[in-house]
Amino acid sequence: MDFENEVRSLKFQIDLLRSISPLEKYPLTELILESNISEEELRRLFQLLEELQEEYYLQQEDGFVHFSNLLISFVGQLPEKFDPEKTLIALKKENKYPEIVHVMWKSHFESKKND
Repeated sequence: MDFENEVRSLKFQIDLLRSISPLEKYPLTELILESNISEEELRRLFQLLEELQEEYYLQQEDGFVHFSNLLISFVGQLPEKFDPEKTLIALKKENKYPEIVHVMWKSHFESKKND
């Protein structure tokens, strides 16, 4: 089987698995598949979340009470295949990085409410 046919076959198999698997329980995985996210891009997302989590702790220690700068950093550094809002929603639903995701979620939806 040549490379192109192999890729086509793998895509078909993934689509078939997605059709029988309840991906609504795994919105981040669904987002990764839909957006064709690479392993490296996912690794960069998790690394970014780790860095933002650490920055959040430092800012808390320094007495910060507003953390919209963390949301701005997240959006600015997020690998481009990720949609920021969809990514936050998926992370929240799967309870990944709950503290920093909650902080960014709150900042995002407060700013949308004020628009």
